[in-house]
Amino acid sequence: MNVIWLCSWYPNAVDAYRGDFIQRQAIATSAFARIDVVHIVFCDYHKATVTQVNAQLTEHIFYVKQQHKGKDLIQFFAIHKRFLLQYQSIHGLPDRVHVQIPLWSGLIAMQWKRIYQIPFVLTEHYGIYNLLVDDSFQHRSWLFKYFTKSILKAASLFLPVSNSLGKEVNSMVISKPFIAVPNVVNTNLFHFTPKPAQGKFRFIHVSNMAPLKNVPGILEALSKLYQKNKEIECVLIGSQSPEIIAYATSLQLYPGVCRFYNEISYEEVALQVSQAHAGVLFSTSESQSCVVLEWLCSGLPVISSAVGGVVELIQAENGLLVASHDVDALAHAMESLIDHYHEYDGVKIASRAAALYSYEAVGKQFCRLYETIISRK
Repeated sequence: MNVIWLCSWYPNAVDAYRGDFIQRQAIATSAFARIDVVHIVFCDYHKATVTQVNAQLTEHIFYVKQQHKGKDLIQFFAIHKRFLLQYQSIHGLPDRVHVQIPLWSGLIAMQWKRIYQIPFVLTEHYGIYNLLVDDSFQHRSWLFKYFTKSILKAASLFLPVSNSLGKEVNSMVISKPFIAVPNVVNTNLFHFTPKPAQGKFRFIHVSNMAPLKNVPGILEALSKLYQKNKEIECVLIGSQSPEIIAYATSLQLYPGVCRFYNEISYEEVALQVSQAHAGVLFSTSESQSCVVLEWLCSGLPVISSAVGGVVELIQAENGLLVASHDVDALAHAMESLIDHYHEYDGVKIASRAAALYSYEAVGKQFCRLYETIISRK
């Protein structure tokens, strides 16, 4: 099966981390179908790159000099048209199109469906379909709302990364049946590793440190716990924030209890996770959470705020959920997890997570769904 992925987000030379979870989904699916990824980056230069990731995955990244919205949109459609003509001359029309994030790539999928009758499926990751985030769908322009709704309506299958996100889209945009297909985890990197019997209990947090991740709340909970238990530490990985480090310092957590790392490679994150005992997340909103999937595949119990798609991931046997913004509850959950850590079966946590979120599991799920669609309809 030949599938073109039209990606509104994708890692590139301008932003190496943008949509890296989409790239991992593409790698997973390429084990079962031929995938050609198309992504356009508006920047200050013109360039096109083609990367052969593996035998069945090719990435086509087009860097386009940004002008104004009208010309940018014309270029956007023109580049996709040229790509499809070239693709068609070699492979024929694709069997399916897979859109990752509705705007703006979904506009191309709608056009191809209308002209060539190529069906498309739509995956959504974007956590904007609630009123908790500043850039909520409700606050977007009428054009954004109109085209997002049109793309969703035209999709043969709607595949949000969590049931929670699917329900939010249904509530805020359009009523559309959906099947949740999760993000993927490279289980060659994230897998169970036995922890040393002695030493400090280590929590880990990985995020972009944005306000909705509520890192200050994590620090406050750590401070409360540290007053009772000096044998704890926390590794925090993500964009360095002088304000967050200053706050950790004011709480007497840094240096000492907390260690901060800037954005590091996927492989380096996996190494840090393998050395931790538990993951901690305290977001106000989450569409799913790739880091929670990675922690679970590594056999770590997870403490998280009970928000969005995370609620679907955490049960009694693999972690604890607390109310968002409740710092006291978070501190208590951290203390409880340490006290009952021996009750968590890391091997079982990892194996159950891998069965759901590994490359093989998610790649097969996508391809089974592709096959359910009637071609050229």
